[in-house]
Amino acid sequence: MAYSRSSSREPEALATLLAALRALYLLHQAHHWQSRGPSFYGDHTLFQRLYEAVLPEMDSVAERAVGRGNAGIVEAADVTRATQVLLDRWQARGGSPDALIRSSFAAEGEALALIDSLMASVSFSTGTQNLLQGIADKHEENSYLLQQRLGA
Repeated sequence: MAYSRSSSREPEALATLLAALRALYLLHQAHHWQSRGPSFYGDHTLFQRLYEAVLPEMDSVAERAVGRGNAGIVEAADVTRATQVLLDRWQARGGSPDALIRSSFAAEGEALALIDSLMASVSFSTGTQNLLQGIADKHEENSYLLQQRLGA
């Protein structure tokens, strides 16, 4: 059986996903801190569950990107700039408990769309495809939990 080689675009695509995961982590963590009101405990716990689950995903994606390209692909300044662009777009407006949930829900949807787009446009190795599918599965679950909290 022949080894499935990845596309030369794989490291850059993974660096893009890394920035999105980092933005999700920071967004959910900020929402965890900002939780308040009658739904405080449930929201606080939900956001903690969401941001803690992203850490191992970021590590796996970054290590895969470096393994498929070079260490420079995950330079802190570059990842931070790309992360900031997403945070500016995803930040909750208004700060109410429901606004925080809606913001996290929209961000999860964009992250899923990014994964779908990358998988459709980049020829990933089989292992990377599996990694991305596992990450997508987890973020579909996150979207479901947030949607349930909104009562939709």
